[in-house]
Parts: sequence; C-alpha cells; structure tokens
Amino acid sequence: MKTITLGLMLVAFALSAAAQADYNISADRKVKVGHNAFPQDFRARALDWSRVDSKCIQEAKYGNWFALAVKSDKVKFTIVTGGKFGDLQNPELYLGEVREVNGTRSIHEVACAQHSGAEGKYSIEGIGLTKGNEYFVLLKSENEGATYAIEITDDFLPAPVEEEKTGVFQSVFGRVFDKNGSAKAGVEVSLLDDNNKKIVGTISDQRGFFKFEKLPIAETYIARIEAEDTDLKVELFLIDAEGLISNRATKIGEKLYAFGADSDGFPQIDLLTENDFKLNVSPTKIGVVGRVVDKKTYLFGRPAMKVGLYNKNKALLASSETDSRGLFSFSNLANAEYEVRLENISDEDYAEVVIVDDLNVPFSFSNSNKANNEGFFGFEKLPTETVTMKRDEVRDTKLKMPSDFSGMREGEPIVLKNLLFASGSAELLSASYAELDRLAAELKSMPSVHIEVSGHTDNLGASNTNMILSEHRAKSVVEYLVLKGIEKNRLTYKGHGSSKPLASNDSEEGRKLNRRVEFVVIDK
Repeated sequence: MKTITLGLMLVAFALSAAAQADYNISADRKVKVGHNAFPQDFRARALDWSRVDSKCIQEAKYGNWFALAVKSDKVKFTIVTGGKFGDLQNPELYLGEVREVNGTRSIHEVACAQHSGAEGKYSIEGIGLTKGNEYFVLLKSENEGATYAIEITDDFLPAPVEEEKTGVFQSVFGRVFDKNGSAKAGVEVSLLDDNNKKIVGTISDQRGFFKFEKLPIAETYIARIEAEDTDLKVELFLIDAEGLISNRATKIGEKLYAFGADSDGFPQIDLLTENDFKLNVSPTKIGVVGRVVDKKTYLFGRPAMKVGLYNKNKALLASSETDSRGLFSFSNLANAEYEVRLENISDEDYAEVVIVDDLNVPFSFSNSNKANNEGFFGFEKLPTETVTMKRDEVRDTKLKMPSDFSGMREGEPIVLKNLLFASGSAELLSASYAELDRLAAELKSMPSVHIEVSGHTDNLGASNTNMILSEHRAKSVVEYLVLKGIEKNRLTYKGHGSSKPLASNDSEEGRKLNRRVEFVVIDK
C-alpha cells in the first residue's frame, strides 16, 4: 500500500458558526482515543440523518456516525483507505460538539474537512475540546458499502494556522461609558467564547477604550462587563484583518454584548444606531443624520467638523457641525435628492450618513467609500423589503391596536404583537410600553393567573448568542410587568432562540414572524 499522509485536502475549516438544535443522530459507533486501523473495519451505510449545518458537508446519503470519547483538549480522527484497508474514495469529515444552553441541546461544528483521494490517510483535527463533553464525527461517503479503517489519537501537533494566508485573525475595539455618556476608565471587560467561557480580559483606559487583538475567528464573541454598575454601556466593533468593521455588537443581556445576534436592522449601516435616527421629522418630510469618527477604531467622534447639505445640482442648502460624538443632522427636509459634503475630512476619518423618513426609518445610506474626489457623499437605497418591514412595525406600534388578552387559556401561547426592541438587543423601546401596560392591567384583574414569557429569534446569527438574547428579551418583559405591580412569583421566562419558528426563515417576512415574544398561561 502506498502511504499518502492526508492526501489532497481541498477544504478545511475550524471554529465555524454552524450549529443546530434539531440534530438526530442514531446508530452511531462508539469509539475513543487509541483506536487503531483494522482493515475494512467499517462499511458506509445509508444515513437516517445527515443535514448537518456545516461549511464543508452538504446533505449526505451514505457514511457513518461515530460517538467520540475524548480524554484531552485535542483529537485527530483519521480515515485509512486503499489496498487492504478499504475502497472508500474522497472522504468528507465533520466533527461536532453537543452543548446545552437553557435546557436546549444543539450540535455545534468544531471542524470539517473535504479530501480528495482513494488511497492513504485523511484526517480531521479538533483542538480546544472539553473532556467529558459529547462529540460526534460524521464520515460522508460517495457510495453505500464503501469500506475503510480509522485511527484516533490525541498525540499530535496541530497543523499550523498561517495568519497571512488564511486571514483568520481579527480584533475587537470598544469603549465603556457611564449612564451620562462619559468615558469610564478602569472597567474590567472579559471576552467570552461561544461556550460562554472567558478567553481573555482587559481594563479600559482613561478614554474608556479597550481592545482585544490577534483573535481567531470563532462561533461567537461575547463581551462581558465585570463591574457591578449595571448602567454602564459599551460601544463595540469587530474589526477584520483589513481594518474594516465586520460586525457591531449589540446588548443581548445585562452586562453582555455580542456579535451576530438576531437582528432586524440594516447590515449596510455600521456606525449609526436607532437612537441616532430619532430626528424631529414632520409628516411627509425627511431627515439626514451622519457621524464622523476615526478610521482606526471607529470609536472616537470627530467634533467641530463642517458639514454641508446640497441639492442634486451641488447648490448649498444648509450647514451644520459635528458634535463631540461626531454626529450631525438636518431635519424636516423636502422629500428630494440630496448630497452631503464634509470639509477637511482626511484619510484617517470615516463617515457614515443615512436619510430617514418621518417614521425615523432609514431608507438611503452613504459612507466614505462612496464619496467622490470632491468630497460629496452620494446615497444608495437600502433594501426595499427591509425598509418596508421596519415602516410597518413602527406604524403598527404607533396605531396601538389593542391585543386581546381576555381569552387567555392555559397552554395556548399569545404573541405580544406591539413589542419593539432595539435591533439585536434586549432593550425594550418605549413604543412597547402601551402593549405591556394592557397586559399588566389584564393580569391584575386575574390574580390567580401565572404566565411564562418566552423569547424567540430567527435563525440568522450565532445560535448561542440568539439563545441568550431571546432569554433576556423575555426577562425584560417580565421585569417591566413587575415594575407595573405584577407579583414576581406569578411570572417566569425562558429563551428558545431559533428552535421554535412559526414560519420559514427563508424570507424576511418569515424571519419577522419568528422574532417574537409570547406568553402562555401555565396555571389558573
């Protein structure tokens, strides 16, 4: 037999964002570290379930599942084929870890690999494992009945990761502020992995600034504020290897900020938040709001910068100046075409501008990458479907159509239709209060009723983050009801993440339905 170590590996990934709660692994073979290759030890069979959420493996018809017992923080699982060992060709491998968050079990991809070849050894490596946790390996075969052997070891040197070639390193830049918006020094901030384990910690400096650098891409990064003060706020960006914003963190719970949370916002907008969009705009009018910051961290506003608003013929209509956060705005404008020009903006600055309607919903955007040589920012339309959805949500909430809570029946969920949260956040917006006030009044008239409030998200973003976010959204509702005089012992809450959708997540409308908070009577 000719020995070919690893063969030709076409694709290999580790620490991906793939995970799913509806896994169904049956007929697995229990194996452990130390298993040695035995000729034709295994035969690929038809698989009952192989719809793994993976960067490598699409749905497989044939192969085998292995329940893998690990005894250290790493493992190398190797397929041996060719000659006396078997006839398996082009093996694909998946390594997954089972985790439990808030009572929901899901399988998370640790690593995957696609190989090309029919004779030799083909491996997958897992590092950073936890002894005692459940791990599964899936071998995907092209054909039913193909034979092969396996080797399993934890005595190996992991394959090196090359930063320049893979681009897998990134940074997290952040600032901490007190409730008055002043920078807060000396605050300990921890960075957690996708299993809520602390990776590293740091302290904010005199500007409230902190950073984490040389970070590998992982399923989720969650920043946790370690101070007792619950009013502290954080602005946090994930920066890619080219120094560009790849994601903005949102507050998913008390002292917790995460990237990739379930969001109904606009991924085209990086700097500006829903609070920045709140302009005083009269009906049928529009507004323009923008922010200018440093291009290195995107966290320090450029104050006192002159801003001009122009019509499509480049005629100056109005002037403004940026504040301490680098913000500027123009309100109550006619619904027409506009351009913005920033004086003395340099290559070390970055600007973002949006146009909002009379509901404060953005519908056009621009940034420094769209500015021409004369410094004029032209605008690009935001996706119509998302704009329409946001407008409908705001209109529905403004109408305050009363929800019918009178027909509460045990075990039947009721969706709270008029709730609004900040995008990707557990923060209740004030437009939600009328709905919750009506629920509180109904509960006061039914003093024997106990309810469970549950939060749900769509399937976008990291599953662990969405699970935490859904729980804290439900918790926010419970805390508001308690403030309104409902006894705490009558209320419980739970987060389900994306595990209980009402509709398909393949459309924006379906995802909108799945992003919800509901309650059910559990005792009368």
